Amino acid sequence: MMEENVGLKYRLAEVLKQQFDQLMLLDVENYQTHFLQEDQLIHLLRNDIAVLSKQLRSTTGDEVLLSLLGGQLNMLRRDISLAEMQFNQLKADFFNYLHSHNLFAQD
Repeated sequence: MMEENVGLKYRLAEVLKQQFDQLMLLDVENYQTHFLQEDQLIHLLRNDIAVLSKQLRSTTGDEVLLSLLGGQLNMLRRDISLAEMQFNQLKADFFNYLHSHNLFAQD
């Protein structure tokens, strides 16, 4: 997701370099905001993975703690899955937007 988000931001920058209708500026700003929010979400998820990984490595034999961490791992998996679905929807929306404004194939 991280690399794809970088690519989307690069593509957005390319759109800004092209001649485009000033009325599109609000849409472009909205996509930029969404891409930056994705960066923040990815950072948070990566941090959560690192923390949980560290906790799992340092846990030895405590079944209650392992069960608790297992529950946290399941929630993290759910959060990652949801983030991927939302990112894929954002990406699809952005590509549809580019296509609808004849900006998609101009690389």
